Amino acid sequence: MTLLYEDPGLRVDHNGVLIRRYYFPLGLARRVQWRDIVAIRDEPLGVFRGQYRIWGMDLRPWWFPLDVARPFKSRCIVIDTGQRICAALTPEDHERTLGSLRAGLSRWGGPEQCAGD
Repeated sequence: MTLLYEDPGLRVDHNGVLIRRYYFPLGLARRVQWRDIVAIRDEPLGVFRGQYRIWGMDLRPWWFPLDVARPFKSRCIVIDTGQRICAALTPEDHERTLGSLRAGLSRWGGPEQCAGD
């Protein structure tokens, strides 16, 4: 198994992305496989862009998994799988996670480039 990144809320490995505490209210995880990822975007957080959304959907069609530290973060990573609602992640190490996602996409499938570069 190839582990690219892991923190308490997220795991990036050769199978894809495991988002912990995703589904409300049980806190079950969601697995996104590399082949299902259409795009990855680096987005700023703000008052009207999910910064204070601890868990759930904000004004945009982004679903935020549980993260009580999100109000203290300034950026998120949006994973687009071509469905109506995208997963919006706020990992502990934003830059390292973004690099791991880019490496995984280039190695195991998905788009050639990440949006927002």
